[in-house]
Amino acid sequence: MFCKHCGNGVSRDFAFCIHCGKAIEAAAQQPAMVGIPIAPADGRKFLKVTGILFIVFGGLAFFGAIIGLAFIGATTGALRQIGMPNIFSPARAVLVFGLFTSAYQIFIGIMGIRDHANYAKAPLLYAFGVVDLALVIIGLIISGFVWTVIFSLPLPILFIIGAHKNLAFSGQTTNIQEVLQTALAAITKPTPPTVHMPYHPPAPAPEPAPEVNPAGCLHCGNIMNDDDLFCSGCGQKRAAL
Repeated sequence: MFCKHCGNGVSRDFAFCIHCGKAIEAAAQQPAMVGIPIAPADGRKFLKVTGILFIVFGGLAFFGAIIGLAFIGATTGALRQIGMPNIFSPARAVLVFGLFTSAYQIFIGIMGIRDHANYAKAPLLYAFGVVDLALVIIGLIISGFVWTVIFSLPLPILFIIGAHKNLAFSGQTTNIQEVLQTALAAITKPTPPTVHMPYHPPAPAPEPAPEVNPAGCLHCGNIMNDDDLFCSGCGQKRAAL
C-alpha cells in the first residue's frame, strides 16, 4: 500500500509512515492505484550474469586455444622432420582468431561486471556486444563449426539486450546508429590535460574575541547590576571575575 500524504510504499502493519511520519489510513479507505505507468526493467542483471559467463567461457577458450597452438607447433615440427607437408595451417589460423576473440570476451566480461549499473556506459557496452557478435559470426564462417553457434551466439546477444535495457531505462536513445556513434565518441574523446593548481597556504585563524563578563546571573539568567553581590532572582552569589 501507499501513503496518501507522500506517496511512498509502506507496509500494511504500519500505523505511521516511515517516510513522512503521518498517520496511515486503512487500505480499504484508500483509492486503488490504477493506471500508474511502470518503468521498464533495466538490464543490470543481464550484463552482470553474461559478464561472468564471458569471463568463465572466454578463459576456457583462451587456454584451449593456447593448448591447441602448442600441439600444432609440436606436430608441425615432427612432420617437417619426416618430410611431410604442414597440414595444420588452417587450424592454426582458426586457433589464433579464437585466442583473440576469447581474450576480447574476457575484457568485455570484466567491463560488463564493472559497469552493469552505470547507465552512462550503456552505449559503450552495447558497442562491445555488437563487436563480439561480429567476431563470433566471423569465427563461425572461417571455422565451419556449426556447434559453436549454441555456445557462442547467446552470450553477445544477451549482453546487447542488457545494454539496450539500460539505455531504455535511463531514457537514452535506443537507435542503433546513434548508440554506436555515442560509443565511438566516448572511445575517441581526448583526455583533458591535467591542470596543476598553485598552492595557497591557508589564512591564519582569527584571534578569539576577549570574554565579556555577562550582565546576568550564571544560574538563573536574571539581570544583575555591577555592584550586586548576589542575584535577586535566585540568591546565588555572583561568580568571581
